[in-house]
Amino acid sequence: MKIISEILGNAKGKDSSSKEVDFFDLEWFETTRKILRKTTKNGEEVAVRILKENFRIKHNDIFFEDANKLIIANVLPADAVILQPKTMLEMGTICYEIGNQHIPIFIEDNEIIIPYEDPIYNLLNRSGYNPIKGKRIFENMLKATPDNVLTNDTLIDMDSLFSKVLPNKN
Repeated sequence: MKIISEILGNAKGKDSSSKEVDFFDLEWFETTRKILRKTTKNGEEVAVRILKENFRIKHNDIFFEDANKLIIANVLPADAVILQPKTMLEMGTICYEIGNQHIPIFIEDNEIIIPYEDPIYNLLNRSGYNPIKGKRIFENMLKATPDNVLTNDTLIDMDSLFSKVLPNKN
């Protein structure tokens, strides 16, 4: 069994054609688990034990790499409610409505994506937001509070949507 204690990077855009690639399938809600034990698609037992605060496994994260093999996280597509707001006001209102339901919100390109539930889908539909039911990989979760802060006049990279919107103070 392989024990994974850190992420080695992300395979998105990486040329891995010369190596055997084995996928570690995850459901979206498993991506925040600090301890996780599963079998890869090729049958290798892998234990993930990453105890960092506010840690989230991302799609295509590299768990293991050697000269011949890669083990990569594969976040499986899940049923989703997909919204495409037309204005910033509509986006804010939709996120406020979803936030009131304490449902995680994911932002990808120009879409708001949430895990599918009939009640929230119906609420958004009745409110005129034209939700779409589909499948998505939940990757970029909206977080209202940053994981890191400004310390000693050094801005530490924050893994939040707001860090992409707010100006860099350096």
